[in-house]
Amino acid sequence: MELRRTLLAAGAVAATATAVLAGTSTAAAAAYSPPGGWDHIWRAADGTAVVYVEEHGDVIKLCDTKRNSFGAFLAVWKNGSIITNWTAGDGGCKTHQASEGKPYDLPEGVRIELRFHGTAGGPDTRQSFTNDH
Repeated sequence: MELRRTLLAAGAVAATATAVLAGTSTAAAAAYSPPGGWDHIWRAADGTAVVYVEEHGDVIKLCDTKRNSFGAFLAVWKNGSIITNWTAGDGGCKTHQASEGKPYDLPEGVRIELRFHGTAGGPDTRQSFTNDH
């Protein structure tokens, strides 16, 4: 009986430690900020989404800033054609970067356009940059 209590207690401690560590790594990933800060930070016209860009490493982070039952949406364009798109959950953030390969490894020396919004049917906010890092 004593052995069973010891094993149950050990299992509970291990499960708690795993949950804490998993939560910490998720929080650390969501809180990523490049050394020296972001090259660009743009907010949707209606304040429902924010896009962060670090050109070195082609890091693009989309955050939904308003819990309105509609996640933020981002489309990445090059030369008038869409390269990729993604959403960030209701009130959350989603990041992609060049190390993930295509389509997130953006070409150098090319104008990249970002179109994003955070409301259903909301107008796109458009921002662009020349990917030169």
